[in-house]
Amino acid sequence: MSPTTGIVVSTVAAAAIVMLQFSHSKMIWPEGVVILGLAAAAFVTAHLRREASVEAVWLFAVQLALAAAMGVAALLAVCWGLSLLLISARYLFDLRVAPSLYEHIWTTGATLIGPLFALASVPLDVDQPFIAGANPAIIEHGVANVLNYVLAPLALAYALMLHIYAAKIAVTATMPKGQIGWMVTTFG
Repeated sequence: MSPTTGIVVSTVAAAAIVMLQFSHSKMIWPEGVVILGLAAAAFVTAHLRREASVEAVWLFAVQLALAAAMGVAALLAVCWGLSLLLISARYLFDLRVAPSLYEHIWTTGATLIGPLFALASVPLDVDQPFIAGANPAIIEHGVANVLNYVLAPLALAYALMLHIYAAKIAVTATMPKGQIGWMVTTFG
């Protein structure tokens, strides 16, 4: 199909889906339908031009999917890491941690950290053709970013907290409460 015909067919299909969705008395997760539709559109929107190649579409789709996966990995690493730090600080230092703080961590992670990390990994060149073996560092780049910018700072913060607790043990001359083993194992 020509690009114009493709756009018309896609618009008619989308309108039919919308009418089908609205014709039912009970809508099935309407926000999710919109979000999934926008996510699917993100894969092809940059290539709705006559000069776009099929190979570029597929490479961009793979790179975009990897960016999304790295965003989810960053989200989980940051939120679980910060939650683990708070749980450990509460246990080790008897700090009061409001339950709402965990909600704020996960909400911020889901609405800011994960999406921003994914968007930062979206390739700038949407017309780069796919050539087998031309760019083997796509996955390595994403994994390196998660390790360098998420897991390394969390490990340093956790190490600092464990060393402060060791200093507390030395100053107060009291032994740990008995559950320190899982914390050190988690850190390791």
